[in-house]
Amino acid sequence: MEKIRGKIKNLSFRKSIIFYVSLSLVISFFAANALIFGANHLQRNIWMKYIGEEYEKAWDDIVKTESPLSIDVYRVSGYAMTPWDNTVSEVCDFLQTWSVLIFSMTGCVAAVFLFYRNKIKEPLKELSDGAGRISKDDLAFAITYQNRDEMGRLCQEFERMRKQLVQNNKKMWEIVEQEKALRSAVAHDIRSPLAVLRGYQEMMIEFLPEEKIDKEQMMEMLQSGMEQIERLDHFLDTMKKLSKIEDRTVEKKKTGMTEIKNRFEKTAQMMSRQYSIVCEIVCNSDTEITVDESMISEVYENLLSNALRYAKKTVQIFLGANPEKKRMEIRIVDDGTGFTEEFEKVTKAYYHANPQDDFKHFGLGLYLCRIYCEKHGGKLLIGNAIWGGAEVKAIFQTE
Repeated sequence: MEKIRGKIKNLSFRKSIIFYVSLSLVISFFAANALIFGANHLQRNIWMKYIGEEYEKAWDDIVKTESPLSIDVYRVSGYAMTPWDNTVSEVCDFLQTWSVLIFSMTGCVAAVFLFYRNKIKEPLKELSDGAGRISKDDLAFAITYQNRDEMGRLCQEFERMRKQLVQNNKKMWEIVEQEKALRSAVAHDIRSPLAVLRGYQEMMIEFLPEEKIDKEQMMEMLQSGMEQIERLDHFLDTMKKLSKIEDRTVEKKKTGMTEIKNRFEKTAQMMSRQYSIVCEIVCNSDTEITVDESMISEVYENLLSNALRYAKKTVQIFLGANPEKKRMEIRIVDDGTGFTEEFEKVTKAYYHANPQDDFKHFGLGLYLCRIYCEKHGGKLLIGNAIWGGAEVKAIFQTE
């Protein structure tokens, strides 16, 4: 029985209408014929009370002899019957004449009612309530109507739209939070060098006319001022770079792991000079891979820069490629203090583990690495090595 109900509920609108109308007409037909037969029988019994003895005798003869002859029972005048019998007889006439029409109309109305109740009422209510909640910016609901009919498909599309709105809202709030962080970073990173430059200018205005500043002190202030100007230039370049992240596309081409290793070695040699850190690079594959070299190089340089800043003596770089899993890995391990914050916090824009880094860095390194890894079909994993120090792994999809 449940299977039959389930099949009926999942019928299309066209088939449902045909089913309900056909069922109502069949039931109406049999009900009308039963009522006509009963009314005819009741009316005949009433008339039989008022007909003469000759009709009664003739009727008995026909019944006894089973003769094919018939006898007409003429309609008894209403004046010859009691008021009650006359009323009942008239009602029987009405039912015999109009039963088919009445039951057909009633059946059609019932079919429409059942169709609305079983096929439209529930999903329409859910859609109406859902639209009302969306208009109030409330997306914390779900469309539960699951029938496989037209309204079911409409509800599924509505639910898909709701989920997409949830995702869009989430992305929008992320963008809003990033913009807030951007404004905060701009205010902070511009205010600091401007404050330093303002201090130097005030000192020169105050002490230069009285020649209280010697040449060495003046050159020192000018040199510090140039460093702050360079910092501002670097900050503006970083902001331009950040604004282009979402528009950047992945452009893959074939290259060899040996070529990547050689290029990374040269980069490590150049970057490690100012830190006096030893960089060791190991590559376990010489296969060809298909990657965006520029994007991978940017991730590598950012990770290596972070490792060099926090390492004590050495930085280890491991390169690997797995053609079967179609991925490439860059793993960088340093012997510094390691991470003390969670992944989500560390990889946010403008994160600083050390406030003193604000003078030279803007907390965008790991954030950019995470975004680029995800754009390349991979992910960024961070943690601490067994012996201490930070361990960062960048994974890229190679095809």
